[in-house]
Amino acid sequence: MANAGASGRETSDEEVRSFAKFLGAVLPEDEDLLWIAKEALTTPLPPGWSEHVSSKGEVYFYNEQSDESTHKHPLEEHYSSLFKEHKARRQQDAGGNAGAGTAAGHQESSKAQDDSAIEYVRVSPDEIVEFAAYYGADPRVHWWALRVIRQALLTPLPGGWREVVDRHGQEYYYHEQLDQSTRTHPVDSYYRPRITNAINQGPQPEDSAWMVFVSRGGAFVYHN
Repeated sequence: MANAGASGRETSDEEVRSFAKFLGAVLPEDEDLLWIAKEALTTPLPPGWSEHVSSKGEVYFYNEQSDESTHKHPLEEHYSSLFKEHKARRQQDAGGNAGAGTAAGHQESSKAQDDSAIEYVRVSPDEIVEFAAYYGADPRVHWWALRVIRQALLTPLPGGWREVVDRHGQEYYYHEQLDQSTRTHPVDSYYRPRITNAINQGPQPEDSAWMVFVSRGGAFVYHN
C-alpha cells in the first residue's frame, strides 16, 4: 500500500485508479469497485500508526508504541481481501450460481479455487457475529454495519498489545512494556464511534446483506 494516504485526505481519480489496479482491478471492468480503493486511501490509520515519507520519497508507516516501521499499510490485507471478495461475489452473481441459501443461511460454491488464487484473510461468520455483539450491533438488524465490524476484527492490535485468556476462559488484552491489562479492546476508541455512525447512517450503496468467506478447502462461501 505504498501510495496510501491517511487521515481522511482527499485523493485524485488517478491515485484511486492506480491503487485499484494494485488491488487487482481490471479497468474499466471493475469501475464499480473503485470505492474500495478510495476508502483504502482515505481511511484513517489504526491507533498508534502514522504515515511518513523517507528521504528517497518512499511512503512508509511507523508505530510509535512498538517502534516498528514498514512499507506495508496496516490495513492492506483487509482491503485486498475486501476487493477480491466483492469481485468474486459479482462474478458469482453474474454466472447465476448464487442460488438459494441453506438453512444455515450460507452457500458454498461448487467451483474450487486454485491454491495460488487463495489470498483471503480467513475470518468466520461466527467471529463477526461475536464481534458485532461486542459492539452492540445485531447482525440481522444492522447488516450494513458488518463491513466496518469486519474491518475492526481484522485490524491488528496496536504495538505492544496481545490477547490473553485468563484461568476462567475470559479474554483480555495485555501490554507487557506498560504492564497494563484491560478487558476493552485497544482499538475501541477508534472503531466504536465508526460502527455507531455506520449503524445510524443506514445502508450505503456498497453495502450488501451477503458476505463472502473462504472455506478451508479454498472454495467461496456466501453467508447472509
